[in-house]
Amino acid sequence: MIKLDLQYDIDKIRNELEILVQEYIYYYDLIGQVLIQSPNGDNWTDIRAPYKIHPDLREWDFKKPNTPDDWEMTRFMLETGVCRTRILKLEPRQCYTWHHDVGHRIHLAVNTHESCFFIEDGKMLHIPSDGYPYKVDVNNYHTALNGSNDVVRTHLVGVIRDEAMEC
Repeated sequence: MIKLDLQYDIDKIRNELEILVQEYIYYYDLIGQVLIQSPNGDNWTDIRAPYKIHPDLREWDFKKPNTPDDWEMTRFMLETGVCRTRILKLEPRQCYTWHHDVGHRIHLAVNTHESCFFIEDGKMLHIPSDGYPYKVDVNNYHTALNGSNDVVRTHLVGVIRDEAMEC
């Protein structure tokens, strides 16, 4: 895990998240994800792998922010050069499946707890909600877990565009 030399206003992102949750509460609560980048900047809900949406789509096609230009989330996407960025929600006492992807992701923790971890290559890593994005290797099997009793773990997660285009 590598801390990037960029910083974002987490309070502003939390406020933006509240606006999105009100609009897309079903996807945020039931599915635990909201898409904030898409091919046309207007697809908020189709979080499936791009090729499952259309056979010609790839992750790098999801580069246009769905969010307004003046939002901090938009600044995060543009400055880090990520694509297919999503808001990922993990409830207390839950974890994701053990899986692997290709490339690297950039995580920006919006809400977290000291008992929330990203587990990769046998290492438990905590991504703090300090406004800094972190580059994470997802080529190895990994998962995330929320070991807290009452805090919802929320991250912005984007695919590094240059790496996605190499796949």
